[in-house]
Amino acid sequence: MSLLDFYIDTNKVCVFSKTTCGFCNKAKLLLDSCNIKPLVYEMDIIQEGSILHQQLISKTNHKTVPNIFINGNHIGGYSELEQLFKSGKLSIMTQSFKYICSFCGKESQTKDLEACKCFQKITDDWGIPY
Repeated sequence: MSLLDFYIDTNKVCVFSKTTCGFCNKAKLLLDSCNIKPLVYEMDIIQEGSILHQQLISKTNHKTVPNIFINGNHIGGYSELEQLFKSGKLSIMTQSFKYICSFCGKESQTKDLEACKCFQKITDDWGIPY
């Protein structure tokens, strides 16, 4: 397993970016307009940035940033992201995200806490059911 594999989250959108890159900023704005909160790694700031850049080139043959992954799959850069957005495929790809309960670890398609049964009754601050 490479260092890059630790950065790519298979249940989220990951953007490998540089703070001075216009296309990176456009990609982040596009994702934000879709209410998608990506994991953003600014490679010109993080210590492992140059190593990650080399590993990204080896893995994707994509030498520029942004370098974007959705659900662990490389989609390309800003142009590819924009095409997915315009075709409606971006929303379909991101709808498959699973939420994981921070208490029990069970997965759900929604943030509905009743899906995992961790909180069967809503209580006040004193533990008394409403």
